[in-house]
Formats: sequence, structure tokens, C-alpha cells
Amino acid sequence: MKRLKYGLTIGEWKKVGPAIYELTPVQREELAKYAAMKRRGQKRSDTTEAISKHGQPALIAISRHGQPAVRVISRYGQPATEAIHGHGRPALEAIYRHGEPALIAISRHGQPAAEAISRHGQPALIAISRYGQPAAEAISKHGQPAAEAISKHGKLAADAISRYGKLAADAISRHGQPAVRVISKHGKLAADAISKHGQPALEAISRYGQPALKAISRHGEPALDAISKHGQPALKAISRHGEPALDAISKHGRPAAEIYTNSKDLESAKRQLEEYLQNHK
Repeated sequence: MKRLKYGLTIGEWKKVGPAIYELTPVQREELAKYAAMKRRGQKRSDTTEAISKHGQPALIAISRHGQPAVRVISRYGQPATEAIHGHGRPALEAIYRHGEPALIAISRHGQPAAEAISRHGQPALIAISRYGQPAAEAISKHGQPAAEAISKHGKLAADAISRYGKLAADAISRHGQPAVRVISKHGKLAADAISKHGQPALEAISRYGQPALKAISRHGEPALDAISKHGQPALKAISRHGEPALDAISKHGRPAAEIYTNSKDLESAKRQLEEYLQNHK
């Protein structure tokens, strides 16, 4: 049977020839080099066989990515050809390093899976294989913290990071399952609070819920400090009277928290606190 350039038959050349002429001269030279690399006893090289079986997508993948593409396509066939053709070098690197599990993940979840697995390896592959598209998107956007958080803490972590981003990934990677629960329930503000203020914020929000989250989000570290020290009275006082209550609690502690909690209006609270301070000099 007559062979043309690259070891292709006339029929094969008719199918892929036009694509060859679209390659750069350097790509054609590389392709010719790979096509000539036959193992002992082979009639045609792995490159030629891959192009023969899988057509233009294989030809383009091999011309762009070289011998690693030949190996992956020769081993995993049409699915690998389509993955590399569609998702480029990230797909090739992921499949080359991690084999069929990576190919399955990329075939199901596309470019985000290819990028996540090629960059972050086995933790990303495990997370995507278990938790699907949310994990793929979260890891491709937010990197190693997301990969580690999802592989350890599961689908809720994947959903939280996919929805609330890097802050959620950082919070969950540092504080684990409790952070997953709080962020899943209270959303982006909780992720922001835990990321900024750490374990004390996580404990306050876990214990006191949305009111604590609002107080911390509005008033920051001073509110968190007051709630951590004085509990529910401080939280109620800050929620009811805002900054004036927070200032009073910062200066005078729990008595101020209890007075501002039980006062209906701000002026009454100020008056009662003055009386208390006068009586307890």
C-alpha cells in the first residue's frame, strides 16, 4: 500500500491533509519527526496510527503538544483526543499524570476540571471525582486551599466555595467542618467574618447566629471582642443601640452590656449607666 508523507495512506491523507497545510512550518517539522519514530517491528509509528484512527483532532493535538500527546492518545483513544483537542495542554498534563480517572473527570466537567487537576493534582482529582462540577469550578478559580478543603470536607464545602469564593476556601481550609456549616448557613458575610477574624468569629456566629454575624460585619473586631467577653447581653445591646452601646461596653464591661440590653432607648441607657457608675465608685 502506497504511503504518503507522515506514513499516511492516500485515503488517510485525504481526510487530514487540509489540516496539515494549516500547521506552521515548525509544527509540520515536529509532526514529521514524531511520525518517523517507529519502534522495532512497527510498520507505522504511534503518531501515524493515532492520526489514522482519530483524524484531524489527533493531528492538531500532536502538532501542538508533541510526544506526550502521542502517548496519551495511543493509550486512551478517542476520549483523550477529544479532551486534548477541546481543553488543550491542561487536559493533556492532567491525563498524562493521572490517567483514566483524570480523563473521566475532564470528559464530564470540562475545562475547569482540566485546569484544576493539571495545577493541583491528586487532591483536586479526588474532590472532582466525588463532588463534580461545583468542585471543579471552585478549585479552578480558587486553587490549592479549595482543593484541600473540598477533599477533606465534601460536597457542602464544594458548594460553599463555588458560591462564596476564595474567602470561603481560606476559612474552610483553616477551620474545617465548623466553618463549612456556618458558611453554608449564613453565606458570604460569614466567610468574610471568619476569614478576617478567625476562630473567635466562627465561635460567636456558631453560638449566636445571624445577630452576631450582623454585629461583627458592621462593627468589626470591637464587636467581636465584646460578644466574646460578655456574651448575649453584649450582642443584644449592640444590636439594639449600635456604636454607643459598643463604646460603653468597651469602657465599662458587662454592667454596660446589661444596662444597654434592658433599656428601651439610648438616652435611658446612658442615664442608667451614669447612675450605676456614680453608685459604684
